[in-house]
Amino acid sequence: MTVEERARDRKVCDAVVRVLGVIESAASSGGFSPEDPPQMAAENKRVDWVCTIGSRQFAIEATLVQAMGKRIEMSKHLSGLCKPIALELDGKLPAPHIYELVVQPGALSAVKKKQLPAIRDHLLAWVRKIAPTLAATAPNNYARDMPTGVGFEVILYRLPKQQSAGRLRWAYAMPKDLQQEQRTPVRKAMREKLPKLCRWRAEGAVAVLAAVTKDIALSDEHMVAELFVSELRSRGIDLDQHSRLFIVDTAACQWPVYAVASAAEQQEQTCIEEVGNFNESELTEVG
Repeated sequence: MTVEERARDRKVCDAVVRVLGVIESAASSGGFSPEDPPQMAAENKRVDWVCTIGSRQFAIEATLVQAMGKRIEMSKHLSGLCKPIALELDGKLPAPHIYELVVQPGALSAVKKKQLPAIRDHLLAWVRKIAPTLAATAPNNYARDMPTGVGFEVILYRLPKQQSAGRLRWAYAMPKDLQQEQRTPVRKAMREKLPKLCRWRAEGAVAVLAAVTKDIALSDEHMVAELFVSELRSRGIDLDQHSRLFIVDTAACQWPVYAVASAAEQQEQTCIEEVGNFNESELTEVG
């Protein structure tokens, strides 16, 4: 694990602890990392963070849901185009709601780096113009266009995300096979993380898995939740007071945190709720 990855995971733990404090209506205390000396635990118990909230102990492990294939580079390319636009428009778009700019996969494949500033300026002007015209609810809450000077089609949505009001995020349109493709890294994460969390749970702690996304193609929290709940159920684990699942989307500087609750029946949809939203700069690396 790189220094950057460790810093991200420890900030994710901070976000989860803050959310748990609100859910439990209690303060956190006695936090430590079983990965660090002098508390270093046996390999099979080295989760990212352990703390007490109220009267209960929580063992938290962060795991990255990584993109596969060319999607990593595609994500970087789109972020390079859209992140400055999002920063420029932060808090300036009509509130409430959040705005999502969607681009088709491969749209930037022929775009050279030197072309990005001009395309960015045109796209920024288009978003400024279109966002105020979008309805708050479907079916008129989006616009599809090929803006002048951009050279490819984009879609701008207005979505009901109260805790991120007036902000812009970006994403590639989801490939049809993405969910099946992502089962491989999710299963890998389960093999690596679940045994450690189960050991803490067996000793009375609440096991908390924080699934981290940083690839804009994976920012569909519903899809990620369904994948993890499905894999947990296949291992005989349901989400309850002793097992918690959160999704933390780190694709942009604003990190929403979603709590996941599995439905009582397998045919019912997994329930998710945005329970926190933090600017990365306000989070600390626990430990």
